Amino acid sequence: MERPARLRGHARARVRARALACTALACVGLASSSQARAQVNTEALRPKLMEPGVSGNADLSVGVAKGNVDYLDVGGGLRVQLQTLRPPRADGGLPFAAQRVFVAANARYAERTRLGEERSEAFVNQLLVHARWTAMWRERFGTELFAQVQTNEFFRLRVRTLGGTGLRFELVHEEPVQVWAGTGTMLEYNRIDVAPGAADPPTELVNRSTSYVGVRTALRGKTLLFQLVGYVQPAWIRPEDLRALVELEALAKLTDTFSLGNTLSVLHDSQPPTAVRPTDLRLTMTLKLTF
Repeated sequence: MERPARLRGHARARVRARALACTALACVGLASSSQARAQVNTEALRPKLMEPGVSGNADLSVGVAKGNVDYLDVGGGLRVQLQTLRPPRADGGLPFAAQRVFVAANARYAERTRLGEERSEAFVNQLLVHARWTAMWRERFGTELFAQVQTNEFFRLRVRTLGGTGLRFELVHEEPVQVWAGTGTMLEYNRIDVAPGAADPPTELVNRSTSYVGVRTALRGKTLLFQLVGYVQPAWIRPEDLRALVELEALAKLTDTFSLGNTLSVLHDSQPPTAVRPTDLRLTMTLKLTF
């Protein structure tokens, strides 16, 4: 007996959803980058912007190859957030945040075995943990406290610890566009793996200015999200010692739980350790789980 058209349509929709999920997993497994980042975007795109209570995002990528090319790439990230909202707006617009606390962590390790060799060698090895408290004392004005620990072997960064404070401004807070900015100061301690023969100091204590601006928009009934964020972090006493990051993200919601994203990052460090290039470009694909 032939099934009703509605059931056939539902079956086709389930097949398409499964195909999309399989394609997303394959893309994540094949995603690659030139180097792991030494600077990070803590304003990473989230599917749910004004979600009260506890929420979070998680992502995982695995790439494996055996045979003529031996390759292993494992990465993952987790963000857990607690947020409270201000009372509903009289005009019924997008609510404002009151308090936001989050902890974000990510790690990635990748190794490969060169042709004719038996031992593998790592080419990505990084770990980062970032915590931030944002208190919006007014609808469009607030303060921030943050702390961070990270390592990145292939930027010759044994460990970087930093802490700081700043101001945050909600410049445009409507549907479908939001614009925000922040500025502050941070104290940063670095331990460097000095290249052979280099004159770099093995440790460094730097007080930096840190400023950022972000733009976010949603299209197609909030199923397609775009976000552009830029950071500038010069040293207070040596403005020529400058780090900058520009990151463009696109996120397509497959379901209420899963999203598929693309991220293009451009990073610049005007005074990197010896043997580290000043500018990096990275393009990645990510499968994101929202809870």
